[in-house]
Amino acid sequence: MTEVSEGQIPEEPTGLRKLLGNRLLVFGLAGLLAVAALGGGLFAALGLDGITGLVGGGGHTAEAPAAHGEAAAGGTELLDLDEMVVNITGFTATGSKTSRFMKLKVSVVYGKSDANHALMTEKAPFLRDSFQTYLRNLTENDLRGSNGLVTLKAELLKRARAVTDGDVPKAILIGDLIIQ
Repeated sequence: MTEVSEGQIPEEPTGLRKLLGNRLLVFGLAGLLAVAALGGGLFAALGLDGITGLVGGGGHTAEAPAAHGEAAAGGTELLDLDEMVVNITGFTATGSKTSRFMKLKVSVVYGKSDANHALMTEKAPFLRDSFQTYLRNLTENDLRGSNGLVTLKAELLKRARAVTDGDVPKAILIGDLIIQ
């Protein structure tokens, strides 16, 4: 320990001690890090289109439904697909692979119009086939937690839009999801 005599000026803390001593700077950096993490999480969950829709209030105008082929009154309809039962890969308590059954009831939400209804009814068998192909490649771990359910819905919606060759399908609803 050094003693300070009357004529000497005490040394100022340097480096990390000075940085940690400035609490305002530390809290500011922590806040900035939290905002960056929130932004990254939103981008990962919603994508760029979702964030622009969230910030811009949805970005829809009164003419948007007519532009997408929906009736001027708007609204949505559901295409209920038959229940699907597929094999997925599971794991035992010791970590070895095993086969599990997944039972799933899916509905596809689409814009209400006669043209959309005809398209979705025509494409229903192809939607079911596309969904089953994807579902058979899943593992139990892919479906864990709310993140697994969000990913499942996003992947099924992506396939529904690919089958219909457009953005007629608006959302996927999961009625039942059972894994045995």
